[in-house]
Amino acid sequence: MSSRQINPNLIIDVGVCEGDDTAFYMAKGFKVIGVEADPLAYSKLHNRFADKIASRDLILINRAADASSGAIVKFKADPNHRGSSNILRDDPGAAPGEDETADVETICWRDLTAVAGVPHYCKIDIEGSEKYFLRGFVGQPDLLPTYISAEIHTFEPIELLYAAGYRHFKVVNQCTLHLVKLPRPPLEGNYVANHVWRQSSGPFGRETPGRKWMDLQEVAGLFSLMLEVRRRLTVRDWFDVHAWMPE
Repeated sequence: MSSRQINPNLIIDVGVCEGDDTAFYMAKGFKVIGVEADPLAYSKLHNRFADKIASRDLILINRAADASSGAIVKFKADPNHRGSSNILRDDPGAAPGEDETADVETICWRDLTAVAGVPHYCKIDIEGSEKYFLRGFVGQPDLLPTYISAEIHTFEPIELLYAAGYRHFKVVNQCTLHLVKLPRPPLEGNYVANHVWRQSSGPFGRETPGRKWMDLQEVAGLFSLMLEVRRRLTVRDWFDVHAWMPE
């Protein structure tokens, strides 16, 4: 049995980027720990959220989320689209061309939870590095948030969430978030009126879109179907997986 002790007022946002998700979480009344590897984005976030940082509603960490802490990795920033920036893993010595590169220290999940506890929800959007970061969740049953989401391009992040202990899943098409309406009264935190989903991962937890939570077999079948539809129709959409572990 797990002895998880959840901080119900905390969300960890891994891959803050412009900060729209972080702003949404704080509007709903949660404290946020934001992890952003991009030094320029990190600097802009400090300016955008100066008052929230001062009030300790937000803690920003300029690190690259990974399976272990303390390593130095090359972070490649796309100056034309900061949301596509990522860690150079296959060939960190490759010439970056016009892209910006920076040395960034890594941080793992265990060390993140040491800051303020295990969060109610964790969002992960780090442009292909999700699977590396999620490896740090496996074998850590006491450190698993009640809800977690990650961007998925392959099935591996879902397999890692299952290996970590999650058994309930939803897959959300991020291109259809503009159709999603927040419930009123809210199921998570405060109600946020007239919210626009921009550069966003969308609702979370009990407000996650979708009629029901699926088991691994069901979500595997759905994921295969979505890949086939994308292949046949050359659709340029993308997906997040949400997982839930009852307390």
